[in-house]
This record gives sequence, structure tokens and C-alpha cells, in this order.
Amino acid sequence: MVPMDKRQMRLSASFEKKAAGVYTFTGSTDTVDRVGDVVEQNWDLDNYKKNPVLLYAHDYSQLPIGRTNPYMDGGKLKFDVEFVPKEIYPFAGTVEAMVELGFLNAVSVGFKPLDMDGTRIKRSELLELSIVPIPANAEALIERKGMGMRPIYRTDLDYAAKMTAARIDEAVSEWFKKADSEEDMDDEPK
Repeated sequence: MVPMDKRQMRLSASFEKKAAGVYTFTGSTDTVDRVGDVVEQNWDLDNYKKNPVLLYAHDYSQLPIGRTNPYMDGGKLKFDVEFVPKEIYPFAGTVEAMVELGFLNAVSVGFKPLDMDGTRIKRSELLELSIVPIPANAEALIERKGMGMRPIYRTDLDYAAKMTAARIDEAVSEWFKKADSEEDMDDEPK
């Protein structure tokens, strides 16, 4: 993971599902975060829009799990998020399922402060957006507009476990098929 300025913010988010596979997250507000900083909503988005990656937990060494479309709305930095299909990148599918089921509810912006005054960050360049388990901004909580907020039941956990087990079984089966086909090629007369 590439080290970043210690003022890299991890802000929690709210989201709503817009269309099939697209979620809207609030990624940044000017609320005082747990570090004690205030990030003014004065963002340079130009470079980010050329490569709008969605990461998991700010891990720059791993493949992106999706892409985003950032925009300002009501003084907040928001993102429309689309995850990589699970058939292409199973980990991205797992993260999306955890978002869908309410096990992961937060995002965090990775950024470079461009202008600061003490603990007030006046202007920033957005570098990336990450889905994260632990947010820094305690007031930026999840909103599930149009999806209905409900408690998580044991059946939700069972469903998540079955989905994960099915994906593992599928991957193992594919591996064995590939290994068997490679053995068959070795058995052919030369």
C-alpha cells in the first residue's frame, strides 16, 4: 500500500441504490472528523475523473473493485458507484454483496490536501474512493433510501455464507477442471 499524507480522510458514507448495480454514496462532508480535521468541500476532481477507481480499504496494491462518478450535491461530495462484475473479479462481487446486505456501509476518500489552515483543509485533490469497514466521520452514517432500513437477521447471515460457499465451490470446480484438462494433455502420446 502506498503511504499517504497522515491527513488522508476516511469518511463514512450514506448510499442508495439508483439502478441495477449502481449505488450512490456521500463520500465527504465538512463535518469535523475523528482526527479533528474539517475538509471543506472544495475539491479538484479533474485528475480523478480520468481514472475514477473504487478501492477496498485504500489498498493501492490491489485491483480496483469498481468505478465511480463523483459530483457535488448540496455541499457534499457524492459518488455513483458501480462494482466490477463478480464473474470478472469475485472479491468485488463479495464486497458488493456485503454492501447490499448492510455488512459494509461506509466509504472513505483518499486525497491530497492542496491548501490548509491548521486542521481546516480548504482545498483538496481527490485521489481515490474506498469502501471501508471503519469510517472516521462519526456523523456521516448510512442512509438506505428506497431500500428500507431493517435489522439484520440470521437468515441474512446464512444467505451471505451460502453465497460465499457457492463462489468458493465454483472456483474450486473450475480449478479442478483446468487441472484435469492439463493432465489429459500430458497423457496424450507424443
